[in-house]
Amino acid sequence: MRQFKTNSLKGFGIDGMSELDPRVKEFQRIPLVDEFLYGWVPGNNKIFFPDGSAKKLYKGSDLILNIHYSPSAKAQVDKSMVNLYFSKGPVDREVKTMEMRENDIINQPFEIPAESTPTFYIRYRVRNDISLISVLPHMHFLGKRFSAEAMTPTGEKIPLVRINDWDFNWQTTYQFKKLLKIPAGSIIYMEARYDNTSENPANPFHPAHDAGYGWNSTDEMCNLIIYYLDYRDGDENLEY
Repeated sequence: MRQFKTNSLKGFGIDGMSELDPRVKEFQRIPLVDEFLYGWVPGNNKIFFPDGSAKKLYKGSDLILNIHYSPSAKAQVDKSMVNLYFSKGPVDREVKTMEMRENDIINQPFEIPAESTPTFYIRYRVRNDISLISVLPHMHFLGKRFSAEAMTPTGEKIPLVRINDWDFNWQTTYQFKKLLKIPAGSIIYMEARYDNTSENPANPFHPAHDAGYGWNSTDEMCNLIIYYLDYRDGDENLEY
């Protein structure tokens, strides 16, 4: 994977999503406690957290839902629902979320002109030892290839995910068989390639249109969502 020299390394925390989409400001009056509690995309499946771990919901929290609908010629009844599954046993570890998104891209701007096949790159420094549970890549119809790996301070490469033929209709959260340790000081490299040509059968526009960031499926996104735990000795041997 290609490496870049840049000072634009980001840590965990709010990444300014409202700067990308002004409508976010309508409901995000204060910083979100968790910007990605869970997301369902076509083809996705459930994931499992290790025993004794869970996502934390604070008393009195408001849940903000972002739901995509498809147009229909017939009147429909909205049957959307959210099921919350609470831990059946004691919890002493909080599942946390790391988000790599469009404003983390180092070769800005995130624009995909018609008849182009650009590749975008993100690099993200890990501040503390962490144990990865799962990774969720996300692009839309113009996505072509996606890969991510971690480079440790000692030069070891840790593969995270590689999709050589992206299919918007078959996305999933990839869960590691065992917790995957990423040492402090490691850098996660992410690479996403797009095909906005008229020859791309998945392109929603023929001829091709210029594309950029947006929440519509006919826009584009560039995300890697990671669930992780703060590392504990022996995590890499833990099966769940």
